[in-house]
Amino acid sequence: MPFVRVRGHQLAILHGSRTADTGTVDQKTLFTFYSRAEAEAALGPRRHELEHILEDRHPRVRFDWDNLWKAVGEHLRALPDTYDYGDRSRRRFQGGLQAFARELLLADPRMQPQAGALVEEHRCELQLLAWLIKWRLETAREDDRFRGADEFHWRFEAPADGVSVDAEEHAVGLYERGQYAEAERAFRLFVACFPSYAEGHNYLGLIALAQHRTEDAVTEFRVTAEKGRRLFPKRIPKDSWWGDHATRPYMRGLRNLALTLNRLGRYDEALELCDTLEKECHDDLTADAYRASVYLNTGRYVEAAERALRLVAIWPDDLFVAGFALAECGDPGAAAVLVRAVLHHPRAAQAVVGGRVPKATSRDEWLDDEAGRALRENLAGWFGAKRRPGLTLLRAVLEAESTRLALAELRQAEDAWRSNTPGALSRIQQLREAAHAETLARGIEGR
Repeated sequence: MPFVRVRGHQLAILHGSRTADTGTVDQKTLFTFYSRAEAEAALGPRRHELEHILEDRHPRVRFDWDNLWKAVGEHLRALPDTYDYGDRSRRRFQGGLQAFARELLLADPRMQPQAGALVEEHRCELQLLAWLIKWRLETAREDDRFRGADEFHWRFEAPADGVSVDAEEHAVGLYERGQYAEAERAFRLFVACFPSYAEGHNYLGLIALAQHRTEDAVTEFRVTAEKGRRLFPKRIPKDSWWGDHATRPYMRGLRNLALTLNRLGRYDEALELCDTLEKECHDDLTADAYRASVYLNTGRYVEAAERALRLVAIWPDDLFVAGFALAECGDPGAAAVLVRAVLHHPRAAQAVVGGRVPKATSRDEWLDDEAGRALRENLAGWFGAKRRPGLTLLRAVLEAESTRLALAELRQAEDAWRSNTPGALSRIQQLREAAHAETLARGIEGR
């Protein structure tokens, strides 16, 4: 439990923890007050602000705030009246800036050939920093009214993970545009600067997955889960998981690790993680989505269909999993399910059966293509067989005149919706309803 101690002209909030190896107690400084004005602000109207900052920064520590504030009030006389908070931040910033500037000044490619190779090796990081410097200079003189007061530098000195939102969004943009080398160097720089930045390892895993470095992805997602698990409170109600931002890196790590292990054919491990997601994190929907893929890959078709059909209202991609599983079981309802799958993801359906798909010209088409790519990779075990009745049925659905006419009408409705035509969205929903799919599925060869 944290406690307060006087340290010269400062007040420190400390926390002791016993090391597992030696049994000794190590004391860690959680926060330091440097002036009476700061402590009085914390005891008064700013109390909850500082409590929130420290709880975010030290999520696994339980604070007895009433006793802590009482102790701070008892030791106010130990503190000076004022303190130059900008000086401490300034000295730290200047020290880092000077160290970086010295290395950059020395690395002159025109004077030292080896410097050119060194600069080229770090081109991605330097480009990121060049963008960040330009952006920081552009925003440095914004009106302080839009930033909020931070005269004691609480938010500046105690960030949750250190990586600013704008820097993260910039790196995420590189990843989403397929600039994987640049995105990876950016996130590696972030996690080197801030070791507790679990989300950075999650993106490194996604980048590795996109480049088919599957074992590297497993490593990064494991690190994401391990770091993420240490970042949130010990006691969290199950219905608060995912709703609480602090749990998200851990859950993303588990989810992406389960997905990756399925792609590697390590099905038992993937199912164990699904159990963890459901029992520990109360994330039964994601767990069932991954179970459905594993079950289809391993020939457990009835279970695959049951799990996937439960999810299709949330994730239409699972219509493919359900349709394939039902086809394997000889269920006559498979055709209608695959018709709905095609009406939600026509480009993915063409890619799955090996058809030619034109280059995407919009974000919706890109997302459709991504759904097809994910299906091929997530169901690699099932696609590996020479003959699959589900693929035969899907080809028949795509070739049917009724499907072609429905897709043409769907495209018209989508164009009308983009033009804000009244009733267009309702028509899109009607075209994708189960009852309409049942009608279209009648008479399709290969049922």
